[in-house]
Amino acid sequence: MDVPGIVEEALDGEEVAATVDLGGDDALFVTPTRTLIYRSEGLLSDESVEAYSHNAESLSLSEGRRKTRITLEHPIEGTEEFTLPSSAADAAIPSILAGVLRSNDVIGEGESVVDSYLFSELTLVITDDRLVKHVGGMLWDLEFEEYPFADVTAVYAEKGSVATQLIIEVDGRAERIKTPSDRSREVRETLEDALRRFHGLRPEEDLNDALAPAEPERTDAEEESDAEASTESSGGMDFGEGVEPLSAGDTTQDGRNPDPRDLEDGSSSAPSEPAPAASESDGADRAPAEPDERAPEPDDATPEGAATEPTTDAASNETTQTDVTATADAGAAGEPESPGSDASDSPTDAGTGSSSATSPSASQPTSSGAQQPDAEFQDAGFEPATDPTEELAEEVAELRAAVQKQNKLLTRQHKTIEKLVEELRRGR
Repeated sequence: MDVPGIVEEALDGEEVAATVDLGGDDALFVTPTRTLIYRSEGLLSDESVEAYSHNAESLSLSEGRRKTRITLEHPIEGTEEFTLPSSAADAAIPSILAGVLRSNDVIGEGESVVDSYLFSELTLVITDDRLVKHVGGMLWDLEFEEYPFADVTAVYAEKGSVATQLIIEVDGRAERIKTPSDRSREVRETLEDALRRFHGLRPEEDLNDALAPAEPERTDAEEESDAEASTESSGGMDFGEGVEPLSAGDTTQDGRNPDPRDLEDGSSSAPSEPAPAASESDGADRAPAEPDERAPEPDDATPEGAATEPTTDAASNETTQTDVTATADAGAAGEPESPGSDASDSPTDAGTGSSSATSPSASQPTSSGAQQPDAEFQDAGFEPATDPTEELAEEVAELRAAVQKQNKLLTRQHKTIEKLVEELRRGR
């Protein structure tokens, strides 16, 4: 990533150790002594650079859904805070932590950080020469522990259901570090690789055997004194040829103890109890039920009712037909004669109708007949509606131009809103 000119002026010749992209044109630059945050020009702010010193007594962070707040507590300057996008915080925090450790002389010159692990209340930093551990709510403060690789004599792990203990022996003293089970193997392998590089061991060599302290060589005087002490301790006591074994005695069976075979024979010869006799069946006592139902006797009144019903239906049908006939006659008699009434009311219409019926060609419109409604419409004081094609075309063109202009304005506003939202997400 290119370093902006304003950032180069702020660096003042200092080397950039790490660079993290914060989204858009914004970026974070980490040096051995400071953290620089570059903000590009936007809608809410101008181009700027903010610098935060690594000479801090503690480092803490507060993670949110979109932003992560990092707090540095300095012994003289006080507290400094800045926010980063949560997506970029995971890549920026290890570099910032390394700078704080180096400023507090926890990491020496030329010593680089291999990896760092941030758990809930545990921080582990593995460098080229040591392991740094911090336990607490803060990410790091002055209450920390370090284990130089030169003093480590063994590394192994004890697995658990929830957490796995990473055990490090330093000068014969075991130090236990609880790590999550899903990350314990990663932490152990990273630590073992760093130890191998520090001691110059090959991958096929056993690490614990190589780290085990060598036993000191014994001198001739120590060997002679040990031999004399063993001779003096064994010279005053003589056990002879050896110790005779104790006799186990007679292990045969006496008459009081029964033979297991007799017990088995007795158990097998025991008579079995006779099975109880089956109960007599009660089926013989039960008599089949006699049918109580009898076939229904024919009803004597049924033929009479059947004969009566058709007669009644026939009478009702005749009555209904008589009513329908009377109603139809009354309707026909009440209808008025339309031809006669039309002739009496409007004789002109009757004449027109007879002429149109006798002469089919008269019903077809002529050119003078088509112009007659327009003339009557003008006589009434109204003007006939015409098709203003040219006026409509001009209006449509004006509307089209206005719509295109509005679309351009909406597009510009949409881009501005998107840029504003992006700047707000980056913590502007």
